[in-house]
Amino acid sequence: KDAGIEIYTVLLDVDTRDMDGRGQEIVDGFKKCSTNGGTTNDHFFTVAYNDDAKLKDVYHIISNALVKLRVTY
Repeated sequence: KDAGIEIYTVLLDVDTRDMDGRGQEIVDGFKKCSTNGGTTNDHFFTVAYNDDAKLKDVYHIISNALVKLRVTY
């Protein structure tokens, strides 16, 4: 992240509405890994079990963002 690398995090089979404290700690840890620490909801996503529509939407959001990137060295 410090080098300007975009990091997207997608947690599968997660329902944050029904989570105990330890589960929330795990989710928060993954949020911190993503760009912006998961604060803007554009690099961190959770997808509940069998929510195929949301998974498709998440990957669509990510792919649209990647198309806008410019690779430099």
